[in-house]
Amino acid sequence: SILAPLFTETGIMPIRPRRVILALRYLAYILDLAHDHYAYLALLESSRLREAGERSWLSDLDWAIQNLPGSSSSLPSLDALSTQSITALSKAVTDSTIQLFIDQSPRLALLQNRQEPHKDGTKSRPVCSLRHYLTLVRSPDHRVTLTKLLCGDLTPVTFHASPASAPPLPVCDHQTKGCRACHLPHQPESPQHVLLQCQFIPELVDLRNGFLTRMSLHFPLPHSLRFDHASATHYLKLFVFNWDSVVETAKFIHDGISLWR
Repeated sequence: SILAPLFTETGIMPIRPRRVILALRYLAYILDLAHDHYAYLALLESSRLREAGERSWLSDLDWAIQNLPGSSSSLPSLDALSTQSITALSKAVTDSTIQLFIDQSPRLALLQNRQEPHKDGTKSRPVCSLRHYLTLVRSPDHRVTLTKLLCGDLTPVTFHASPASAPPLPVCDHQTKGCRACHLPHQPESPQHVLLQCQFIPELVDLRNGFLTRMSLHFPLPHSLRFDHASATHYLKLFVFNWDSVVETAKFIHDGISLWR
């Protein structure tokens, strides 16, 4: 299993960036203290030591920020620090550290560049949040199947190719990642291909057609209800990351995977 979705999908913060963020919050607290407070005076001394190239609390905090996975941030000098800059730095630490794992994994392609829907119809891009499908999809079986699909746990056992796999497959991958139903050597057995494209399992085709007919009430779909790789990926993510369609989509994915297996 891939660990990163545990944090991005639940809103739980990993230990390393969480410790850094707690330290940054404490730094923001000290900055707001009276300038004759002992803690503020200690901060001034820590800044002096840092500027002199000596070990200090601020230099240690800067080292911790720079050495987080995927981090390109650093702690500014004391003169440049403010509540606003610390808040921005905390967000950068969270986003870069966790998002790096999502962006680098082919198995997590369905989570890349997604927009989180909200009940009022708006969308946002939080890196770390309790996701809508974990609360809206009431059926445990449907919720587990959808979660496994999005988090890459169905590749390569259920689907031989990751969601990032696009045709044509390299020759070296024909035997291991080609679709077992189509038997077309160039066609990867990705989740979106099996669920929305493959025409060689009649029961799955019937299930898909009924699902897409219902989805056409919510979204403009191609008249033929046929998709290429790019559009299959687009529509699968569209169906999942929508407040009104996620429950029915989770059921379709669960039933479709049951037929595929």
